[in-house]
Amino acid sequence: MALPSQVNEALDDFLRDSLQIVTVAQERRVPLRILGALSCYLQLKKVSQEAVELYQRLGRMGDGVMFTDLDVMGYRKHRSDIMKVLEKELHLTPDLRFLQIYGGQRLLYYKGNSFSIDVFLDKLEYSHDVDFRNRLELDYPTISLADFVLEKLQIHQINRKDLVDLVATFLHFDVQDGKGIDSAHISTILAGDWGFWYDATANLGKTVQMGGQLVQEGKLNEGQRDIVEKKVSTLLSSIEGHPKSKDWTKRSSVGTAKPWYRAVEEVVR
Repeated sequence: MALPSQVNEALDDFLRDSLQIVTVAQERRVPLRILGALSCYLQLKKVSQEAVELYQRLGRMGDGVMFTDLDVMGYRKHRSDIMKVLEKELHLTPDLRFLQIYGGQRLLYYKGNSFSIDVFLDKLEYSHDVDFRNRLELDYPTISLADFVLEKLQIHQINRKDLVDLVATFLHFDVQDGKGIDSAHISTILAGDWGFWYDATANLGKTVQMGGQLVQEGKLNEGQRDIVEKKVSTLLSSIEGHPKSKDWTKRSSVGTAKPWYRAVEEVVR
């Protein structure tokens, strides 16, 4: 089956179908949480319709496309239960070749020709690892805001859509210890991994730059840009002030003389 290159159904239908997947799983006591851009959209929907409309106007992909697929996170210990829910109850179609190759850490399903569902188990393992074990219960139906920010900050070659997601998140949510964009959790994670810290702090700087670019494009006003910059500065201060681990300190002495990120290859589906 050919993989849909983007979501081939109306936004309301995609939202309904995506929420149905995590809802049915939750009813079966199988936690699944939405990642990525749809996570950002649903978090903003909790804020206001105006926040959602602004997010849409920012043009994350530059061509009117908002979502290319559905990404969800589950626990590896629930792998068989996840497959049962998706196949037996929701009648989604598994990509058997993909499952044969990657099924230990990821699952891939299709809802007809409408969209694909990428199921990650325990971790995101791209430029840097983001570990979701014991984290999925923090929010519903999406991952937590802190985990969403880490999902974006781990990208070594970050692009416009991911920076737009970060701008929208910092604009509408507070940076606090223990809630919102949980600075304590983010700082703790980065204090143990110099490579992740290096890319994350660089990407926070790029987030501020994207805020300025969006002002030039007429999609943000200066006051909104200033809000983003202030919150990013608050998070950077927390990250800077958090005591670093021995491994972080040892790796920092090597710096960029050795590769500090994982080279990510596109998965062939």
